[in-house]
Amino acid sequence: MTDDFGETELRSFLARAMVGEAPWPFPAWDDGQSEAAWQAIAFHGCALAIVEAGNSCADWPDALRARLLEEARLQALWEASHKARLVRVLDALAAGGVEVLVTKGSALAYSVYPDPALRRRGDSDLLVTPGQAAAARNVLASLGLTLDLPGTMQEIWLDKTASGFAHQFDLHWHSASAPAAATLFSPAEALAHAVPLPRLSPTARATDPLRTFLNDALNQALHARSGYLVEGAYRRGSCRLAWSYGTALQANAFDEEAWRALAQLAMERGAALVALRAIEAAQHDFAAPVPAQILAMLRAAGDGGAIDRFVFHKDGWEHLRANWANADGWAQRKEVLRAALLPSRAFLSDKYPGMARWPLTALRLRRIGSALWRRLVPRR
Repeated sequence: MTDDFGETELRSFLARAMVGEAPWPFPAWDDGQSEAAWQAIAFHGCALAIVEAGNSCADWPDALRARLLEEARLQALWEASHKARLVRVLDALAAGGVEVLVTKGSALAYSVYPDPALRRRGDSDLLVTPGQAAAARNVLASLGLTLDLPGTMQEIWLDKTASGFAHQFDLHWHSASAPAAATLFSPAEALAHAVPLPRLSPTARATDPLRTFLNDALNQALHARSGYLVEGAYRRGSCRLAWSYGTALQANAFDEEAWRALAQLAMERGAALVALRAIEAAQHDFAAPVPAQILAMLRAAGDGGAIDRFVFHKDGWEHLRANWANADGWAQRKEVLRAALLPSRAFLSDKYPGMARWPLTALRLRRIGSALWRRLVPRR
């Protein structure tokens, strides 16, 4: 790795390696650079894609190639174990009379990816209507899953296996975990447009391709802002290759009619820029085929949509106001305030790494003080 081969060039190399088009480009490679490459591979979730793209990695540094192959093996094993647990959950929910949809990464894994394991992820997202959330909760508990994180819009449930995997299931009764973003679509609307997911199981259903695309694009944008946890550290401001690859696969499956319907839905829901950013990343990384008129439509819509303003606005007070205004009842408003005023130590330690040893109350006051300062003191 040469001195002028930075993060952008490394990303481009990994994207080409995912489709089997990139020989090893570095004549010299030291341990520090090898670790940097591994951190990029871990963040982008592309180990298995590189291995399965026909790239034998024979010319990679031995230690890095060994880590890559081991990660690819674990990724495939995780998917096999996770699929069995996911089907078990879906079958039990169906038997209990709960209508449930698979969304986001798992919906894409079993619809557009040639191998579901290629969609590197740590959980499966399940969507039910608010009226069936309690019934779904009872079914999960009856299967032995444990509630790890409660909430007023979603809950995290864990299913620990004897093989050592702890499979996570995010139970949603809104399309997003933030009230201001949950206007993307309602669970009832998603159920009305649901499609079968036969590669997962004969009874599995998922959100339709248009809502799956927008939900995935929104997830990408929110993670780019809030961060994505990789080996104990948060990375912000970057779209993972695992995501842009998925967007490119979706683009390959869309015809002109689907593209036009997607653009119309994105503009209608105030998420034109959210959709555009995901498309642009897929074009940059994998030359995703997107009709020029669709790009023109989304760009002309600008960033004036409610969801676009929420996602891309940098002011935390505006986020708080938007979530408060869109909250469904006082329980959600209480959670909005708690998240804004009483964030966790993990969040604050990541935000202020030099102050990680401070008392939690002091960290929270530090954050509130910074927010007030930004509001009261004009920026040059």
